[in-house]
Amino acid sequence: MSYCSARLGSHGQTADACARGDTKCAQFYRWHGELEAARTAEAEGKFREYAAALGGHLATCDALLALVRWYRDRVG
Repeated sequence: MSYCSARLGSHGQTADACARGDTKCAQFYRWHGELEAARTAEAEGKFREYAAALGGHLATCDALLALVRWYRDRVG
């Protein structure tokens, strides 16, 4: 069930109010869209930071592995 098919608030506004272009309804949907966009951007930012951190750890592991292989080849 979409939000617009449910009753809006305690004033009894319905989906018909949205269809008629009710300003409060339009403001709500604009606010809700902005909120969702901000939440999405924040979540993506956190995942990008996490991916960057993992990339750094992977580079460190690769460097350590190369060092171990170099010593292994030298020592036998």
